[in-house]
Amino acid sequence: MLLLIKYKAKITLFILMLSMCSFAFGQSTYSIFGKVVDDENNAIPYANVLLFNLFDSSFVTGTSSSSDGSFQIKFVANGRYTLRISFIGYNDVSISTVVKSSDQRLPAIQLRQKITNLEMVNIDGEAFAVIQKGDTTEYNANSYKVNPDANVEDLISKMPGITIDNGKVQAAGEDVKKVTIDGEEYFGDDGLIALKNLPSEIVSKIQVFDGQSDQANFTGFMDPNTIKTINIITKNPDTKLTFGKLYAGYGTDDRFNAGGNINYFNGKQKFSLIGTSNNINQQNFTAEDLLGVSAGGLRGGGMSGRPTRAGSGSPFGQSNDDFMVANQDGVNTTNSIGLNYIDRWGTKIKINGSYFFNQVTNDSYTYTNRLYTDSSLEDGYVYSEDDAQNSDNFNHRFKLKLEYIIDSKNTLILTPKLSLQNNKTLGLIDGRNILSTGETNNESITESDNNNNGYSWNGNLLYMHKFNKYGRTLSLNLTNNTGRTKGQNILDYFIFDFIEDSITGERNQLTEVDYLSTTYSANLNITEQLTYKSKLMFSYNPYVNNSKNDDENFLFNNNSSTYDIADSILTNKFSTRIVTHKAGVTFQYFSGKSTLNLGIAYNNNQLTGEYAFLEYEPINKVFHSILPTVMIMHKFSSKSNIRIIIRSGNTLPSILQLQEVLDVSNPLQMYIGNSDLNQDNNRMLLSRYSKTNLDKGRSFFAFLMVQQKSDYIGQSIYFARYDTLVVNDVILPPNTQLVTYNNFNNQLSVRSFFTFGMPVKGLKSNLNLNGGLSYSITPGETNKVLNTAHTTGLNLGLVFSSNISENIDFTLSYNANRNWTKNSVLETNDNNYTIQKGQIKFNYISFNRLIFNTDATLNIYQGLTGLENDVAVLWNLAIGYKWLKEKNLETRFSAFDILNQNIGISRNITPTYVEDVKTNVLNRYFMFTLTYKFNKLI
Repeated sequence: MLLLIKYKAKITLFILMLSMCSFAFGQSTYSIFGKVVDDENNAIPYANVLLFNLFDSSFVTGTSSSSDGSFQIKFVANGRYTLRISFIGYNDVSISTVVKSSDQRLPAIQLRQKITNLEMVNIDGEAFAVIQKGDTTEYNANSYKVNPDANVEDLISKMPGITIDNGKVQAAGEDVKKVTIDGEEYFGDDGLIALKNLPSEIVSKIQVFDGQSDQANFTGFMDPNTIKTINIITKNPDTKLTFGKLYAGYGTDDRFNAGGNINYFNGKQKFSLIGTSNNINQQNFTAEDLLGVSAGGLRGGGMSGRPTRAGSGSPFGQSNDDFMVANQDGVNTTNSIGLNYIDRWGTKIKINGSYFFNQVTNDSYTYTNRLYTDSSLEDGYVYSEDDAQNSDNFNHRFKLKLEYIIDSKNTLILTPKLSLQNNKTLGLIDGRNILSTGETNNESITESDNNNNGYSWNGNLLYMHKFNKYGRTLSLNLTNNTGRTKGQNILDYFIFDFIEDSITGERNQLTEVDYLSTTYSANLNITEQLTYKSKLMFSYNPYVNNSKNDDENFLFNNNSSTYDIADSILTNKFSTRIVTHKAGVTFQYFSGKSTLNLGIAYNNNQLTGEYAFLEYEPINKVFHSILPTVMIMHKFSSKSNIRIIIRSGNTLPSILQLQEVLDVSNPLQMYIGNSDLNQDNNRMLLSRYSKTNLDKGRSFFAFLMVQQKSDYIGQSIYFARYDTLVVNDVILPPNTQLVTYNNFNNQLSVRSFFTFGMPVKGLKSNLNLNGGLSYSITPGETNKVLNTAHTTGLNLGLVFSSNISENIDFTLSYNANRNWTKNSVLETNDNNYTIQKGQIKFNYISFNRLIFNTDATLNIYQGLTGLENDVAVLWNLAIGYKWLKEKNLETRFSAFDILNQNIGISRNITPTYVEDVKTNVLNRYFMFTLTYKFNKLI
């Protein structure tokens, strides 16, 4: 802690020195002050402001507007000048000004948008409004009819190019990582909260664009790591408005659902309070809330130590990498509350803070059927597992973003973030190895009891300075990340061999876990204007990470009935240190319709690792690489544009992949690291194309990603047919497996996506078509035999949504996923399967009081195992009535899964096995709910 305080003190001193230096550049006798705004008087940050001599049009100097739109041009001599203000997506403005013996203060300079408006197509007098503003696609919310109770998620699901499946939002085929309100973050990166809790009636426009970091926006250089972002523009943003809803419901099987949200919006000031308490699987949290015991000593996705799988308890599973995390497997009881505050304090300070608390009790049961093939014996067997887990997870999360505009030349942005968590989990796993003859070879029963605490800290400080010379800037981003997990995990198992008719392995141990990771990094960028159309950026990015993973094992002592026998064989104390130096230069050229970025960087990674007491050789690796980057953005016209990004990078092996200490969390599938691993080298091509048809109101978006890796880190599995010595006198029993990691070449993944949207005028509806093709080559190893899995995927879908009125709202959708897998060696693992999903949603309001809602989802599975029925229908129904004069009180009776057919299943294919995973889900229940809505202008 003392080191951290000293570190922060040094940062503060350094920033103060930078600020003092910036003030010491000398003040000009005369300055020109101004502010750049749009046609709605909203500030335009980072607009180009150039000063020319009025008589000969020679360039004098220039600057760019700050984050609040203001600018100051210093060192201006007496004379007559022309100011030229420009910003992408807006018409240029030129004004004349005279500087004579005093500073010149200009009125607000208004830029008007270059608007391409698809208002030529009318549907009974209402425009299908899609507006292209530079690289931003903007939708007019009034052009998409939804019922009065709809939220923002219901609204955007009707817009072309935006798809929502199982709570996962995509725009033009890319995952949406952030949602903002009027340009400001809402509950940090928890975009799902905004989409589900904000009513559609407050929305004026929806913007979709590739978001960049604050530092990238400041430098003006395109960031290759853009974030697909949705920005919600509210109606009358300067109006004082209080809105929200409160609800409470109770149903059969003691199902309950209560909560609500209260919002106060007053121009730039926004305050929101949300909360929920339910046991019907409604959850609001990000990946941080799932920290629990995943850091530290555990591998992969569960207490069994099995690899992380993609399934999320639904047929269309997703990983926890998204800002919107799919619900946990099983049935969950959630209690959560959140606060968000956005404001401006004066003209120089912007603040955005949030607090979120989550408590989730999870009861899950997972059945796994995994087919392995041992190519050396040309025989295969099945690993079958029943996994029952009960967990309690508590999380507190705090985030603050504070922006301080020192003056027109200097800005500071401070972003601290803290997460605190506790996780308690009880587990019971019954695993079986089944031969191809159908006989059970051996079986393990594993009980676990885990109690872990963790915290995560992220501190980020960004300093940005504009020099007097136009285009010359300096920006420095300093970051500190610290995460720790501590706790105790109890593991008790035995293995029974049916062939030997005896117990071949047993263990009852307690592991004291202590995992700590601390990172310090910086990103220094210096830009220099070369000509009016070109500039350079020099960058330097140092990075230091120190990690330790201390797992002390103690065996159970029957005599003392406690865990007091130190187990030095499986005790793991391992530390790593990573030092990275990355330096590069980027050239940018702008020619009106095209922007070109060419970059080259040198990257040096130094990785060291050592064991505290085991007699293993320390790890000492140094990697050198040259990383080129190419980015091209071209506008064919105001209707179409393309962006192409080619970049390269490296990924170092994780601490768990390196340490050569046995993990026996699952006695039939043990894990061990490989200290000889190299970093992987990846190259990526990313392309996005968009086009709008002005005459017919149509839009088309296409996306392509190609990624290739050398030294790819993949799994290597060894099947023991006899007692096998593994490490440190540990014996691997017969018919069990040991999983480790190796570097492989020729890993490839290709993914494409397209979406086409158009109005169907005669039916007062919108039609969106989408599809995509994927292909991957993934290497793996089984008993030292290399196998490469070639997987091809085809996806086709459509969404047909009404645009009739607020009282009649329906959506029809269909999606089909077809997958083919062919193996180079393990041909018995070749596999084809298809998952189809059809859905209908219908909402009707009669006499403006009576409400009828229903939705039905048809899931068809072909080629999966472990299913009693390959067709399942999830049908929900609700009937309600609106009371009071303002119709803001509603009673509702709803039925979930009327046919009682809801199931959760997913398939995962790797080079070494094919598995189907089935989980317990929430089934049929009925509920009565009372809801009160309020919406008041103040």
